[in-house]
Amino acid sequence: MKKAGIAILLLLAGCSSLSPHVEYLYDSSNGPVYEAYCNGTANTIGQCYQLAANKCGGDFKIMNKSEKYQKGSKNRNNANEYDFDYWNQYPTVKRNLIFYCLK
Repeated sequence: MKKAGIAILLLLAGCSSLSPHVEYLYDSSNGPVYEAYCNGTANTIGQCYQLAANKCGGDFKIMNKSEKYQKGSKNRNNANEYDFDYWNQYPTVKRNLIFYCLK
């Protein structure tokens, strides 16, 4: 039971990093450059566009867009049901948008 509680806490902590967010990258001749992250199967690339629009107050220019799907692997070699490697069976989705605001 204790292992199950720890597994649930780690799973919830991992999900919090999947929430869409924007990070500052660097300054360019066009102004600050940002990266919007919209990882996870529950999110969409549209959320990245919305984050960019919110950050810029409207118009923005996309420098790079990425959407990568990685199939998980089911690693059950000598593992019990609470083995953390078992959770790798689920696919992951990584989405990001690099952009700067138009003035």
